[in-house]
Amino acid sequence: MKRILVVSPHGFCSGVARALLAAGAALEQTGGHVYCLNEVVHNKQVVDDLAARGVAFVKDLAMIPAGSTVLFSAHGVSPAV
Repeated sequence: MKRILVVSPHGFCSGVARALLAAGAALEQTGGHVYCLNEVVHNKQVVDDLAARGVAFVKDLAMIPAGSTVLFSAHGVSPAV
């Protein structure tokens, strides 16, 4: 028999928490029109929620219209980007 222990408190690490705060602020400032290069975090429920709120997740900067608000993944991007 396996046991699952849930620690308390539990939640997101500070990097993910900051990324989600940034995404929420960007959505508020733009009225819901934000692009994100790749997924902001590795959590399907969070990504699905952000997409439903207006974040468009793209794989390439060329897919983002000029002048758009852009978020990067919580994991960062290379200096070339």
